[in-house]
Amino acid sequence: MKNNIEILDVVGSDGIGGVQNFIATLAAYDNKYNINRNLLCLYKKSVIKSDELSKSNIKLYNSALYIKDSNWRPYRFWKTIRMLLATIHRYFYYYNCIKKSNPDIVICHEPYQIFFQLITCKIFGIPFVLYMHKEFDFYRSTRFLKYFINNTYFLSVSKKLAKNNLGEINYYNKRLKIITATSNLEYIANYCHEYEKNNECINIGTIGRLSWEKNFEDVIYIASKLKYICKKKINISIVGDGPERKKLKELIEEMELSDTVFLLGAMNFKDISSYLFDLDIYIQTSITEGSPLTIKEAMAASLPVISTNVSGIPELITDGKNGFLIKKGDSDAFVNKLNDIINMSGEKRKIVGKKGQKSILEKYSTKIIAKKYADYCNYILDKDL
Repeated sequence: MKNNIEILDVVGSDGIGGVQNFIATLAAYDNKYNINRNLLCLYKKSVIKSDELSKSNIKLYNSALYIKDSNWRPYRFWKTIRMLLATIHRYFYYYNCIKKSNPDIVICHEPYQIFFQLITCKIFGIPFVLYMHKEFDFYRSTRFLKYFINNTYFLSVSKKLAKNNLGEINYYNKRLKIITATSNLEYIANYCHEYEKNNECINIGTIGRLSWEKNFEDVIYIASKLKYICKKKINISIVGDGPERKKLKELIEEMELSDTVFLLGAMNFKDISSYLFDLDIYIQTSITEGSPLTIKEAMAASLPVISTNVSGIPELITDGKNGFLIKKGDSDAFVNKLNDIINMSGEKRKIVGKKGQKSILEKYSTKIIAKKYADYCNYILDKDL
């Protein structure tokens, strides 16, 4: 076991997101486990940065190269040249970053050009770990698959996700470990203390990147159906930003739901805690997931949670006990279950929420996950030494 472990986490950007939040949460325990952590971002710097990463002692590297579009002609030719130069720059920067930072372990959270990342680590004799947070088709996206599999350590946020991505997981033996990503759940639990809520207006919320995976269109359709059957006033808010923002905004206006469904934009962790504090119910309509931090955070806030039953979510929620699961794509069932919970008394919703809070804090507290993470890093180094 090494006295100090140098870790390089590879992510997409330094913006607000579940992976960035998770890394910042782990960093709070780095001193305890003698870990020094650096962060390499593969894409351009984010306009809205993660406050949690900014406050940590993590050193940041950014491999992105932005080349100004000068509108030269022929346009498509020069666009290709710009993209090619940016890609070459990213490769060289990645190589030099590994050389300069000299980490003991590289943990990749973003599988962009993953084979190149692995080969670079092999050149320097550094163990390469792929941390799987979402579904990824290795069999189509990764050349030299057998070499890749035999020379990579794997972490996955859920057992189901590992099976979806890798197939028969017993093959990987101890090179695969299930460690669920977490957030500062204890802070949220303490922040979202009990208080009397206004049962005349039910506040329903959901959090995530505005992309196809989260299926926020369904949230809007659910809202339109609820308006006809629900006797109470409801507000449904969506926190996050992403490529589908314009599309969702137009759909809200088209369905005349501007007084019911609200797009609130991206929020940092402290703002998320305040946001959850004001909710009565949390919903998740994703069509694909890993093991979402947002559900853990909502459960830590003792909110009743309704979610689709995709990927690792059933590992967090036992239907009818600490939350509610709905089959993916069954929006009618989602509406009916949501209406049932809306019509529950505040006391009954509180009981469901407290069960969820208890189960999530017992299994996924920062203290528990940070130890598992450090133990696995030590296992890799002991094996590779």
